[in-house]
Amino acid sequence: MISITIQEAIPSLNVTLKEHWSRKSKRKKTYEKQIILALLEKYSYKERQEAQAREPRKVSILSQRARLLDHDNCVGGGKSLIDALRSCKLIVDDNKQWLLDLSYTQSTGKPHNTTITIE
Repeated sequence: MISITIQEAIPSLNVTLKEHWSRKSKRKKTYEKQIILALLEKYSYKERQEAQAREPRKVSILSQRARLLDHDNCVGGGKSLIDALRSCKLIVDDNKQWLLDLSYTQSTGKPHNTTITIE
């Protein structure tokens, strides 16, 4: 099991729908950098290799934020994060064959961050 915390809450779908494609691309690259840095800081080489094995995975995302979103806004806003996980090879693909379960939960509080747990 891998647990990674990135230092920002995922945006809502309403925010991402209005953004220019370059801003969405920049967010995905930021997520990728934060994921890779967290893996390097927290896990050994062997643990990172196991996390990148081509196996079906379960992913849980906890977004700690100022105020709660509607569930659909939270899920839609997490697309860049899922794409970043795929780019970092922590999940093979985001279809049902490779992503067995994807769950989003939210809480309020500070600091605003997102915790990703991959099993």
